[in-house]
Amino acid sequence: MKQTSIITSAYPLTHPQSTGSRPPPPAADTMSDIDYVDSGDLPPRQQHLIDEQLLKRMFKDQNEQLKVTVKAELNKHASLATAAPNDKAYMRQTSGIWGDFMGRGTGYQNPQGATDQLAQNNQQLRKANEKLQSEAYTAEQHIERLTSEITAARRELSIERVNNQELKERLANLRLMLVPRSEDQVSDSEVQRKFTALRSLITRLVRATWAKRFKNNIDDMALSNGQREFFRHFTGADAQWKTLHNRLRFFVFYSLHQAMLGRSYYTLREGYKSIDSNLESVEVFMREHLPEEGRGLLIDWRIATMKATEHFRDDKQYLPLAAKGQIWDFFSVLQTNGPAAEEKGRQMLEQICTDAADLTLLMRKAKDHLYINGFFTTGGELVSEYDSYIEEEASEAAGSTNKPQTIAYVLFGALVKNPKENPKDIRVLEKAQVVVYE
Repeated sequence: MKQTSIITSAYPLTHPQSTGSRPPPPAADTMSDIDYVDSGDLPPRQQHLIDEQLLKRMFKDQNEQLKVTVKAELNKHASLATAAPNDKAYMRQTSGIWGDFMGRGTGYQNPQGATDQLAQNNQQLRKANEKLQSEAYTAEQHIERLTSEITAARRELSIERVNNQELKERLANLRLMLVPRSEDQVSDSEVQRKFTALRSLITRLVRATWAKRFKNNIDDMALSNGQREFFRHFTGADAQWKTLHNRLRFFVFYSLHQAMLGRSYYTLREGYKSIDSNLESVEVFMREHLPEEGRGLLIDWRIATMKATEHFRDDKQYLPLAAKGQIWDFFSVLQTNGPAAEEKGRQMLEQICTDAADLTLLMRKAKDHLYINGFFTTGGELVSEYDSYIEEEASEAAGSTNKPQTIAYVLFGALVKNPKENPKDIRVLEKAQVVVYE
C-alpha cells in the first residue's frame, strides 16, 4: 500500500498589521483534489516555502508605512511645540511619546498605541488652540468696541467744550449789559471775555495760516537753537505733523506770557523801561514777602501806581510789536497756506498781540489780584492732580518715555483770582487747557 501524505493549502504569509484579508480555509467536510496525493507523485521537497526576498520586501514596506504615519503625527506636534517651547506639560507628554517610538518608553512595543495617543493629544491641543483663538477674537472685538466708544466720547466732549465756551462768552456779555459799573471798575466777566476771545483767536490763527510742512531748501545752519529744539518733533521718519497746530498754539501763548501776560509790567514807553522794570521788581518782592493781611495794601499800591504812571504809558505799541516779530520769525521755516493766508495771518497775529496787551492792562487795573498761571512746569504730571486748575483740550499718543494721562504741554494758561478781601482764596475763573498723553 502506497504511503500517502496530507498537505494543507498554503496561505500567503502576511504581517499581523497587514490590511489584506486572508482567504477562509476550506470546510472540514470538503475534499480537495490535493488533500490526499500519492507521495510518489510529489516533486522533490522544497526547503523554503516562502521566498526570502519577498519576506524582506514585505517588512520593508510595512516599516516605510509606519515611518510615514509617525512622521506625520510628529510634524503636527512639532508645530505646537514651536509655539509653546516652555510648556512643561507638553514637553513631558511629547517626550514620553518620543520614548515610545525610540525604544525608551513603556509603549515602544506597541507603535499603534503610541500613534493613537499622539492623535488623541493632537486633538486635545487643537481644541485648546481653537478655544484660545475664539477668546482672542472676542477680546479683539471688545477692544475695538471700547476704542470706538472712547473716540465717540472724545468727539462729544470736544463739541460740548465748544458749546460751553460759547455759553460762557454769551453769559459774560449779558453780565456786562445787565450789571452797571463805574468807569474805573474792572469786572471779572470783562476780563474773562477778553481772555477767552484771545484764546480762540490764537487757535484760528495757527489753523488758518500754516501748513503742515516745511518750506523748501531750509538752511539748518540758519536756525536758532530754539527752532531746532521746537521743530525736531516734525523731522525724521516719526514726524508728528498731526500735533503741529497744537504745538504752535503752545508757542504763541508761551511767547505772550513771557512778554506780557505773565509779567507785572506798567507798560511804560521807550526811555522809561528801567523805571518799569524797577516797579515790577518792587511789586514782585512785596508780593513774595508781605504777610497775607498786607496783600490788600499791595493791591491798592499797584492800582495807585498804575494811575500815577498813566502819563508815561506806551499806549500798547512796543510790547505787541516786539512779540509779533518774535513769533512770526520763529515760524518762518513753515510753509503758509498761500499768499492770502499769509497776509491774513500777519494781521491776526498783530491783533492777538494787541489784545494780549489790552488784557494785561485790564488785569493790572482790577481791584483784585488777577493773573494768568502758565503751568509750564507740569509736563509729565498726572492731569488728575490738577483737576481744579486744568482741563484736557486734546490728546497725543504717548511715546516710550511718556506715561498715559500725564500732561504733555500747555495750550493756554489759567485765569486766576485772589480777592482783595481774602488773598488766600484762590478762584479759578478759567481753567488752563492742556494736551494729555493717551
